Amino acid sequence: MTTTNWPERDFVRTDFLGNVLVTAAVDGVVGWATVHDLDFKEWGGNLLWAFMEIGETDKNECLPVSLDDIEQGIQDIISGEVQIPDSDRRIIAEASAKSRSGDIDAALADCIVQVALYGEIVLRWEELHGTA
Repeated sequence: MTTTNWPERDFVRTDFLGNVLVTAAVDGVVGWATVHDLDFKEWGGNLLWAFMEIGETDKNECLPVSLDDIEQGIQDIISGEVQIPDSDRRIIAEASAKSRSGDIDAALADCIVQVALYGEIVLRWEELHGTA
């Protein structure tokens, strides 16, 4: 289990990142990965950590995704290090600034996970669903 390298997060930020991770697990990574494990720990009604392990459909390896990974993916997208449409970058930046996970849909959560794992968008949501 990975531990955080980020400065201490408050419960609001941890909850935001956890919700993005769950959105990716439930609807975001479908088509290119299978979620093998989704685990989280709460205490006193507050999320302490969340973690998922995914396996790419065409590979035998499993990849861990932690809240730190989600945070890094978001930061890399916001900073402009990764090519995504500006409208998507703005949505992610605003949702991150206000910790509004409801603004991050499955496609954006998937992009965040891809950036977290690969440093770039490898497969777009539209390609998975034939709308590109």
